[in-house]
Amino acid sequence: QLFLKDNKWIFGISYVVLLDDSRIDLRNTADYLLESDDGFVDIVEIKHPQINFWQKKAGGSYDKYRGFLQPSKELRGSITQAINYIFQVEKKFSDPDWCRTNKCEIPVKPRCLVVIGRSDKWSTEEKTAFRLLNDSLHGIEVITFDHLLNRAERLLCGLQQQAS
Repeated sequence: QLFLKDNKWIFGISYVVLLDDSRIDLRNTADYLLESDDGFVDIVEIKHPQINFWQKKAGGSYDKYRGFLQPSKELRGSITQAINYIFQVEKKFSDPDWCRTNKCEIPVKPRCLVVIGRSDKWSTEEKTAFRLLNDSLHGIEVITFDHLLNRAERLLCGLQQQAS
């Protein structure tokens, strides 16, 4: 998390400011509250790369529901946490002191990025289930640490091409 805090560019070049306080309220503290270049506040929640993305049985095979991959318990919990954080930040938008302190120019529906698990060895089935999962979420994007690394590599390659 310290590496990501010092290298917020990894989340995308549209995030220009890491807000000083990630405390949403007494019970909720996000990993990062970021201000985008258009003045919106977004939430980033970092989990562990070793967490299973998809639900697995005791033997290691996927625990499917009617033939479909299902998110792991940890991923479902992370999505629930993201929903709660969005709700709590929306409530904070009505507090002018909080908005002033956190420099949120445009207090409109925040989004949340959840980074969890790995995907470097995924098959087409897993990639398809991942696409369907993200398509079903509103205001929440779930990616893996491998996706985050790929974003960073693309950003760096783009910067290197511009420099040449």
